[in-house]
Amino acid sequence: MTSLGAKGRPSNLQRICLEELEKAEEILLQTEGFNPQEFKSLFKGKPTDNADILEAFDRQVGGLTKEGRIGYADTFKGSKQSFLRYMADKKKTISTFDEITVAWLESYAKWGAELINTKKGKKRRLSRSSLGIHLRNLRVLHNKALKTGGGENLSISEF
Repeated sequence: MTSLGAKGRPSNLQRICLEELEKAEEILLQTEGFNPQEFKSLFKGKPTDNADILEAFDRQVGGLTKEGRIGYADTFKGSKQSFLRYMADKKKTISTFDEITVAWLESYAKWGAELINTKKGKKRRLSRSSLGIHLRNLRVLHNKALKTGGGENLSISEF
């Protein structure tokens, strides 16, 4: 399968590739069916719970509240509510950062610019500033998820 190095042994690169291949085979043998996200998580050895968006919002609000940063925590609460309303209105539910695409973000921005129903039954638009704040908060949480192992595919900065 592979050629040997000058001393009749696999090179470092070949050895690393073989070890990674064996690791992938073990994971595939241990799991039922193939789930790309689960495989990626197991292969990289990173937890998947950090990629849950709603839990990430709750953790951020809790952490900011403990630090006494109530106003900033409120922006994350508002962002979470905005995303929940959007998902309910458009029936475009997502739960992990990996599920967010540029198309999803564009759809959210378009939805926010349209007249939408508020809790009090009034119709209004989200301002450009509010949209920016909500997307910034989502990006903050995505960056945290990247540092801790979730949300590898999202590129909010392109939006």
